[in-house]
Amino acid sequence: MRRWRTPARIFVLAYIAVKNPGWPPLAFGIVTGAIAAIALLREWRRPSTERLLGMIMFLMPVAAEVAWLAKDRGTAPLPFALLAALLIALGVRARDRVTLAAGALTAGIAAYEARKLFAFPLELKLIAAGALLIAIAVAVARVLRGRTTGFVIDPSALTPYDEAMQILGTLPLAHPVHAPAADSGSFEGAGGSGGGGGATDSF
Repeated sequence: MRRWRTPARIFVLAYIAVKNPGWPPLAFGIVTGAIAAIALLREWRRPSTERLLGMIMFLMPVAAEVAWLAKDRGTAPLPFALLAALLIALGVRARDRVTLAAGALTAGIAAYEARKLFAFPLELKLIAAGALLIAIAVAVARVLRGRTTGFVIDPSALTPYDEAMQILGTLPLAHPVHAPAADSGSFEGAGGSGGGGGATDSF
């Protein structure tokens, strides 16, 4: 029954969107995602519960955005931006990659919603977004440089699975490639004129 809980919440949001389009389904998705992120701060006895909360945290903001776009109610970047800030803060505090990924996804939704607030050409928006991502990556790399605990940027040690994949990748190179035989069509022996096995001065 647990596998149906996330779709059940999406259906509830869809029902709210049909009955009260606009802000109610958006608020339901944002609040549900925030509650799931806060609930993930504690350690649950069953891993399935954590997976359920992670799915809710991922899918509810997306469902809220779909419900909002279906009615074309304008732009709403602020709720998604606040939820993204909350998810990123909780992810940093708990050192949880799932929460950080959900925060990045929600931040992308907020950026998508904010696109209509700037009357710039699409190419300029894409250039600005790329430059912003590069600036964020450089800033994060500088902050994490030299750190040995918590979030680090040093490569992790290879696991046996990684080593096996590298070995499998080099197997095709281990087989030697045989060169094609030289073409001997230009040389034709005439056979010997005498002696055994053509052992004469004529070929």
